[in-house]
Amino acid sequence: MKLSLFFACLFLPMSLIAQVEFWGRVLDSTTQSGIPYASVFLPGSTFGVSTDESGLFSFLIPEGEYEVMVRLVGYTPKLINLSTFDMNENGYTIALNRSYRELDVLEVEVQRDPIWYENLKLFKQYFLGRTKNGKETSILNQNIIRLDSESVPSTLQAKSTRCPSN
Repeated sequence: MKLSLFFACLFLPMSLIAQVEFWGRVLDSTTQSGIPYASVFLPGSTFGVSTDESGLFSFLIPEGEYEVMVRLVGYTPKLINLSTFDMNENGYTIALNRSYRELDVLEVEVQRDPIWYENLKLFKQYFLGRTKNGKETSILNQNIIRLDSESVPSTLQAKSTRCPSN
């Protein structure tokens, strides 16, 4: 008898446990507009939802005391305490602050394929020439030149989509 009572309690459906509706709206603290798709959940549980397009949310939770996490990328997460025994019947308004994160400076060094440099040498020989004047002439911004020696066999194609700044 005790064993069957134990299994009956063990497999008691969750629907028989008292649940309350936790609902409200998540707002941007600066603009006071609803934040869509923010996560509202009880950490360490399966209870939670995402806000709708207006920032509204609603879900059922068992009676008890909880911490509620509200977060969305681009905003500082907020943790609030909630007791279902003392719930606000008008719902909850949760304002999130935007979070700004300054990224480190990253220098990028462009390196061309070695074939491009070989093609540039050929381009200069044929375009500027091999004369004294050709050798004394320089291209101001050679990095804007697109050199292609593979599309058409035995042909070097040179293109530029923009002019260099003065």
